[in-house]
Amino acid sequence: MDANLSEANYWGLSELCRNGDGNVLATTTWKTTGMSDPAAAEAYGLYLATKFAADCGFMDVTFESDCETNIRTLNGEGDIPNTYVGNVIRGIMCRAMKFRHVAFRHVDRKGNKAAHRLAQQAIREPNVIWLKETPPCITSEVLRDLLH
Repeated sequence: MDANLSEANYWGLSELCRNGDGNVLATTTWKTTGMSDPAAAEAYGLYLATKFAADCGFMDVTFESDCETNIRTLNGEGDIPNTYVGNVIRGIMCRAMKFRHVAFRHVDRKGNKAAHRLAQQAIREPNVIWLKETPPCITSEVLRDLLH
């Protein structure tokens, strides 16, 4: 998943759900306002991603984000802050209990290109779900990932 501030005051959020072979199973976009902190937008995106994955019926999941701070906190590598971000992280942890297996993994920006591109597209195409197909705007990134 990724969050992108590509338009003033608007965050584009995205999630790509892939299987173990890297094939896209489902994707979605969201658009939100009101967050000045990138970590807050990333946390909110992860919260939405946990809901989307559960709604799709996925039981064994790994959530990837380029926000290392949030991932470290979700993996128990620090205290949960008493802030908005902390409250969202608590919500993510509650939702995570619904999965049979869940993991949170940090990926750098290079490993998050498809999600980043889709988050940019979310400003123009918010609240869209693609099931068993790849949105045209990220086809090249997904193919590149599959080849590597």
